[in-house]
Amino acid sequence: GMASKAKEFAKMIVTNPKVAAFAAVGAIIAGIVKAATAFSDQITQIGKSFGFLATRSPEVSEALRISSIQAGLLGKGMGEVVEITETLSSQFGVSIDEAAKLSFNVAETASALGLADGEAAKLFGSFMDIGGLTAGQAEDLIKSTGALAAMNGVAPRAVLQDIAGSAESMARLFQEGSDSLVESSIAARKLGVNLDSVVGARKSSLDFQSSVSSELEASAILGRRI
Repeated sequence: GMASKAKEFAKMIVTNPKVAAFAAVGAIIAGIVKAATAFSDQITQIGKSFGFLATRSPEVSEALRISSIQAGLLGKGMGEVVEITETLSSQFGVSIDEAAKLSFNVAETASALGLADGEAAKLFGSFMDIGGLTAGQAEDLIKSTGALAAMNGVAPRAVLQDIAGSAESMARLFQEGSDSLVESSIAARKLGVNLDSVVGARKSSLDFQSSVSSELEASAILGRRI
């Protein structure tokens, strides 16, 4: 049967140098064909996501190719790289070639913290866009937030997912500094609420204090309580 024929062929490769050489050449050719097919598929995927012009840009295609090779070390591939690149470029205004270069760092951060690639991309993009951070600073802040959450007995993934889904609250807290964002996010999770709830409560408190202050000021001017 097929099994016995396979065994006979394997024996011939071992005992016959010519057959062994032929098999080696065949394996090399098969590898080249496979690599060429994979590269063609990657180019097609790039074209579908970013348009035909992107496939004509050597900077973009090379950055995506390198990032996809690096992502392979994480068990990921071109699909994840394209998703991250597309999120950064379409939602946060990062140039395609720059987003492609960042995609491996985003994928690596996602794997380290148990985030989906899209979530990690949104965090990077938000920190860079809203917080005015560089990509390196954004990566450091994401990882330090995860580490601090773990030290406080809170799931890092839950804290970071909350931040990623709270753009308005993030913008408000970034005005006070990144420490305020991190501390408020962790405090929210410890209380079992989300970041928007904490920021909303703070805003209500400030509005109340502002109202009382205005009332007292008006009373002083008029000489009576109002």
